[in-house]
Amino acid sequence: EPDTNDVFELAYPTAFERWVYDAASEFGTSPWLVWALMRQESAYRPWIRSPVNARGLMQILPATGAKVAQALGITGFAAEVLFEPATNVRFGTWYIAQLVKKFGGHPVLAIASYNAGPVAVSRWMEAHPDGRTDEFVEEIPYRETRNYVRRVISHWAVYATLYGGPPVDIPERTPSEYLADPSY
Repeated sequence: EPDTNDVFELAYPTAFERWVYDAASEFGTSPWLVWALMRQESAYRPWIRSPVNARGLMQILPATGAKVAQALGITGFAAEVLFEPATNVRFGTWYIAQLVKKFGGHPVLAIASYNAGPVAVSRWMEAHPDGRTDEFVEEIPYRETRNYVRRVISHWAVYATLYGGPPVDIPERTPSEYLADPSY
């Protein structure tokens, strides 16, 4: 309802808007997906560091950040740049775009990979190829990742609805084939 939009906009802000739109455009990714990931990963706090040393808005591990920097042709990478919002958003958006490509455009597999890693998701896919997406989510062996996928998709749907994006399109089935690795 229009009279509740203000409340939802507080809970689902378009934080770091310029950088999100720029990175989403550069890498062909939904800005609403980027905000959904950012909301779940850091609650929009650029200074946050996880117990496993993931950093910044989109919680990039230093090793992943180094690989992304190399893929983007950025020299002199230092892990501390992952606390810079513009860098973190660009790196995280590039990474989710690569994961979407790896899994043939399937957003659920990309989101699961963002949390658990593409190797784990590839292993799960080998055990359950070409299955129903909802069953795949319910059978994710890591409870944290299973809940993460549900939350991110929910956040994404709220963002798309609230800010006029296209509806979130989740394929009914998982792909039977996908790329071996992200392109980095």
